[in-house]
Amino acid sequence: MLYLLVFRREKLNIPRLVINSHKSFIRVVEIPLTKQAALEGDSDFVLLEATSTKARYSTLKLQELNAKLKSLQEEHEQVQKALSEDLCNQVTSHADNLKELAVSMAELDVATSLALLALQRSYVKPVIGYNKEFSIKGGRHAVVDMLQPNSFVSNDCELGEKTVWIVTGPNMGGEKFN
Repeated sequence: MLYLLVFRREKLNIPRLVINSHKSFIRVVEIPLTKQAALEGDSDFVLLEATSTKARYSTLKLQELNAKLKSLQEEHEQVQKALSEDLCNQVTSHADNLKELAVSMAELDVATSLALLALQRSYVKPVIGYNKEFSIKGGRHAVVDMLQPNSFVSNDCELGEKTVWIVTGPNMGGEKFN
């Protein structure tokens, strides 16, 4: 096609003769409107459209190439659709395994994030036993401590053998019960 383009440019003395894409005609030969007279006697060129600055033509060879291109585009779309459907079917057939994998990865992500945070902030795991003792030394609220690092004071709490009730819920505005 490039050879044909260069040959026609030289033969017709139209240096700005180009082959461009066009929404209606796929590929067309475009020339400046001022050079339209050079193609008037040439039966190879069929005028498709003229604008205020350009004239668009087609040739038999270009129509053949357009038909091949359109056929290849349709085949490409069919292959893409088939590949997409095949991929969707393969993913769907493994949906349960993928869901389990996603849950496991999420759990691992949470665990590793908490472990990293514990290392960085020197958090320790509480020791939970069967006795009724409740002892916190240097306790801090993790979120408040991160948002206001220099304004939070750590707290100790010793409850010994007392019965401890921890009341939680949506209205945790500082209420305490002993």
